[in-house]
Amino acid sequence: MNTMHKPGRLTPRQYAFYAKVIELIDGNLVNPNLSVSWLSGKTDLSRSQLFRRIQAMTGQSVSRLITERRIASAIQLLNEAPMTIEEIAKKVGFHSAPYFSRCFKDQRGMTPSDYLRSQF
Repeated sequence: MNTMHKPGRLTPRQYAFYAKVIELIDGNLVNPNLSVSWLSGKTDLSRSQLFRRIQAMTGQSVSRLITERRIASAIQLLNEAPMTIEEIAKKVGFHSAPYFSRCFKDQRGMTPSDYLRSQF
């Protein structure tokens, strides 16, 4: 089971950049254009530069960071909102409930349904 990776020690400048990236991701989860390319445009970096910065700070790829943020948001919704798993998947930017379930299981070690059952 993978857990969400948090960056280690960051300089104030690195932290400000990381916070900006997280804000962009979290504020655009349902944006169909949310991707590494979109994020690189919003940060004024090339895809390669963005990848290197995020990789150095977190040890993971930009796309992995986006997926982790989507899953974290989905967990919040699973805990708070009376929605179906398909509705939650769409609300956090997954266009396919089966793909959402697969990503969720990859990161949390259980399906969204199993997660819900484990909470009660």
